[in-house]
Amino acid sequence: MEIRVYPIFEKDFNFTQESSGEFLGKHYEELEDIAEKLDIEPLSFFDSINHNEEMMKAFENYEGDTDPQEIIDAIPHTESWFEPAEGIETMDALIEYLQKDSFKNKEMAKGVIEDLADLKNILELALKKDIGFQLKME
Repeated sequence: MEIRVYPIFEKDFNFTQESSGEFLGKHYEELEDIAEKLDIEPLSFFDSINHNEEMMKAFENYEGDTDPQEIIDAIPHTESWFEPAEGIETMDALIEYLQKDSFKNKEMAKGVIEDLADLKNILELALKKDIGFQLKME
């Protein structure tokens, strides 16, 4: 089963996601590394679970002896919504980097760029409507 990255929104609004987001899921760690290299917010920044201080504390001394999902389920979750403009900045920077210095596999880079461009287009619609977003992986 392929992991995919997709947006969710603070309020309902209609949008069409053209790409599956599977290239983002498949190359998530590489994109995180590129974001760090570029000193921009990584995709993981836009997942509210990464902003939960309780989550960070719970995993501080994690040694792998418990199912991580049990730890996550036991933590109170507060939602964080992000400004689409912030996400657009990340998408633009990643697209620009990949177009210049793409992955070794050009076909793969094309798929990642298409996923990023599709996500950027959706975030531009959300920006016009002033609707916060999060990124999820599934």
